[in-house]
Amino acid sequence: TKKTISSKSIAGASDKKPKVKPDQITAWIVQVGSFSNASNAKELQDKLRKMGYASFVEAVKTKKGMNYRVRVGPELTRTLADKLQKQLVEKAKLKGMVQSYP
Repeated sequence: TKKTISSKSIAGASDKKPKVKPDQITAWIVQVGSFSNASNAKELQDKLRKMGYASFVEAVKTKKGMNYRVRVGPELTRTLADKLQKQLVEKAKLKGMVQSYP
């Protein structure tokens, strides 16, 4: 008999974050844009996804209001994130900044 996995069990598994010490870096991302307008951030995210990059938008509340950061990654090592940043400069004409994540 085949075992099937329900979507609930998959969703539940991905919701759990591994226990990590606050000073321990778990991954790296490249932030390629920061917008006050959510639709501008979504547009850049869609452009990057069409180019084959794993990208996401992170909403952050600031003193000036909401800010929408477009990020690519994550990568497990800083070296891979640095390579990704160089690739984004060449192919997407986006400089970006390598940052630890989360």
